[in-house]
Amino acid sequence: MANNSYKNPSMKQLDILKTENEIERSHYPILLQAQKAWENIEHFRQKRKRNRDYTYGKQWNDLIKLPDGRVVSEEQYIREQGKVPLKNNLIRQMVKAVLGQFRNNQTQPVCIARDRQEQSLGELMSTAVQYAYQHNRLQELDSRTLEEFLISGICFQKIGYGHRRGKTDVWVDEINPNRIFFNAMEDSRHWDCTLIGELHDMSIAEVISRFSFGSRARAIQLRNIYSEADNETIRHNFENLTAKAIDRLDFFMPANQDMCRVIEIWKLESREVLNCHDFRSGEYYHIPV
Repeated sequence: MANNSYKNPSMKQLDILKTENEIERSHYPILLQAQKAWENIEHFRQKRKRNRDYTYGKQWNDLIKLPDGRVVSEEQYIREQGKVPLKNNLIRQMVKAVLGQFRNNQTQPVCIARDRQEQSLGELMSTAVQYAYQHNRLQELDSRTLEEFLISGICFQKIGYGHRRGKTDVWVDEINPNRIFFNAMEDSRHWDCTLIGELHDMSIAEVISRFSFGSRARAIQLRNIYSEADNETIRHNFENLTAKAIDRLDFFMPANQDMCRVIEIWKLESREVLNCHDFRSGEYYHIPV
C-alpha cells in the first residue's frame, strides 16, 4: 500500500520547489474578481432557494420577525395561533407535467455531415455521441437539469475528458447553481461572458492526485498550503487586498472542515498577436508576439 505521508522537504528540495514546481500564487486580483462575482449573485441564490421551497411544498418557510423580537417561519407562527397552514401546491404538478413530456419525447442524438462525401464520418460521430449519451445517463441527467431550469430559471452542465470510474472517457456533469459564479451578462446567448467559475470541495488526497502532476515537491507544497488554510490565515492573506475584511468565508472555506476548497476560474483575456496571411497558400493565421 502506498504511503501518502511526506517528510519535511530539505533545503535542496525547497530550491527545486521554488524554481521548477512553484505553484503560481500571484493571481489574487482574479480571485477577488471571482469573489465579487459570487457576492453579486447572492440575491439569485436566495431567490432560487425560495423558488425551490415553493416547488417542494414549503410555501410557509419565509422568516418573519415577531413583536417580541423572535424570528420564526410563517408556518410556525400560524401553528402558534392554533391554526393549520394550508397548502395548495400547483407549481409541483406543472413541473412534473413538463418533465413527463420531456422524458416521453427524448430521442437519440444524430450527427449529420454537411458534405455528403463525409457522411460516413457523420455516422461514426453519431455512434460516439450516442455512446457518451448512454454511459453518462444523459436521459436522466437532462431531465434533472430541465427540472432545475424550471425551478430557478438557470442550469449548468460541464463536459470534460479524464479518468474516472476506472476508465478514461468523456464525462458530463450537472453543476449545482449554488457553486457557480459569473460576471453580469445581458446577451441571452451569453456571448458577453468574460468570467465564470465553480467552487469545488475535495479531499486532500484528491487535490494532490489532480494537481501535483506527478511531482513529489509540488505534492508537498499543496499539502502545506491546505494545512494552513484556516480562518485566520485566509483573513490575514486577503485583508490587505480588500477594503473590508472577508466576512463571507463560505467562498473560501468549505462547509466540511475535512475538505479542501478549490476555486475553478475561467476568464476571458486578451493577448497581443500578429495576424498573418500566407499569400502562397491563402491561409490566415495568427502567432503570439
